[in-house]
Amino acid sequence: MLEWSARFTLDRYEYHGFTGGRFQQHIGKRPGVWRYLDYTPETFDDVLDRFCEWMDWPFKSCRIKVDGKTVRTIKEDAKRRPSRRGTLKRELKAQEAV
Repeated sequence: MLEWSARFTLDRYEYHGFTGGRFQQHIGKRPGVWRYLDYTPETFDDVLDRFCEWMDWPFKSCRIKVDGKTVRTIKEDAKRRPSRRGTLKRELKAQEAV
């Protein structure tokens, strides 16, 4: 995650809207792992997906906050962890369709 984040920042720091925030996982009332990650408005969802693939697993449900604001809630099978990029995004879309 650290290598990807550094490369991402170096490639995009001059882009319009470039900013960063504290991405943090919350399991129940317990705050979990966090990283400060850079993003642009166009790349926010991809950065959020990367964070979700990196964070602590397993859990039954969790919230992801950026700078204290909930941006995603995930309900999960406690045995599953995404194994490759893009898997989580497809599964979240499938959950929304139900």
